[in-house]
Amino acid sequence: MSERELVGVPVAVRRLNDPAPERAAEPAPAGTNAAGSVFARRSSGSHLSVIVVAVVGLLITAVLSVGARSLHNSNENRLLRQRVREAGAVVTSAIPSLQIPLSSAAVLAESTSGNVTLFRGLMTPLVKSGRPFTSASLWSLRSGALQPVVVSGCNPRSRVNRPPTSRS
Repeated sequence: MSERELVGVPVAVRRLNDPAPERAAEPAPAGTNAAGSVFARRSSGSHLSVIVVAVVGLLITAVLSVGARSLHNSNENRLLRQRVREAGAVVTSAIPSLQIPLSSAAVLAESTSGNVTLFRGLMTPLVKSGRPFTSASLWSLRSGALQPVVVSGCNPRSRVNRPPTSRS
């Protein structure tokens, strides 16, 4: 380091016997100013460091984004599995409440050869409340006509003969 430079600041020093007008006509060499003092140029390393910082910032952002997406998908899948298990438990608990009265009515109808009084006695309390059934009927498999032998609750014919409704 020469005595003309201070740290980071170029200093121009001119001697009294220096012919300044002659030098002014000549272009200053690279790395010097018009007075002839030498100064340090900035290296391209500072631009490189800005690029490196920007790239590292983008990489960190990308990694965090991918991690957040993975975590989100994992949580969504876990919640979906939990909801499916809950729905399965509800359906599993609802099946016996439907199956037991129907199987009891089927056993009763088969063992009594379709006794109308006993069938009504069994099914009337179930359809009267509207839960779990609104209608129960016993149909004969032997006759050629499609009609119920006994009906408890709403008439199933009104539902069978009704034209299909369109859903929009």
